[in-house]
Amino acid sequence: MCDPVASLKSSAIFWLTSLLPATVASYTGLGLTSASLAIYIIHRQSPPEKLSRLKDTIKAGENILKHTKWECPREYVNLIGIGERLLEAKLSASQIQSRIWRAANEENWKDYAKTMWEILKSIDKCAKEVKKIQRDALLIMEGERQRQISEGIEESRKVQAAVVHSQTCTPSEFPVASLNF
Repeated sequence: MCDPVASLKSSAIFWLTSLLPATVASYTGLGLTSASLAIYIIHRQSPPEKLSRLKDTIKAGENILKHTKWECPREYVNLIGIGERLLEAKLSASQIQSRIWRAANEENWKDYAKTMWEILKSIDKCAKEVKKIQRDALLIMEGERQRQISEGIEESRKVQAAVVHSQTCTPSEFPVASLNF
């Protein structure tokens, strides 16, 4: 279960760390951990990374919309409007990509930082719109499911009422009984 090489490496690292004074080791570890966390957060919040996640969200929205169109043909007109909104979000993401590429040529770091901040706000705005689009499509799909379930319940009640009625009727009251074979 345990990899002996990895265990040996970690033991060696701990042994070497134990040779350092406690304050040096703790401050070094804290510094490395803080630096790693900062680099991770900065990378995760960078415009290209956020745009990549936005594009993934748009693809998920396209799949939801495709599935909703298949499941809910009665709502086709509403789904066309949702599809148009999704295409607008996709165009916005493409325009943001162009802005990121253009911003790479900024020579002044203040202009670059300002442009990146505006791009981040644009990405967040677009991501919120895509989430709303997904929610609207899912609500339509859920509404269709509820309609189908309600129809099933109504059908079941009609069948049940017919069975109860047939058990309380006399044979002469049956419409089939009057047919001559």
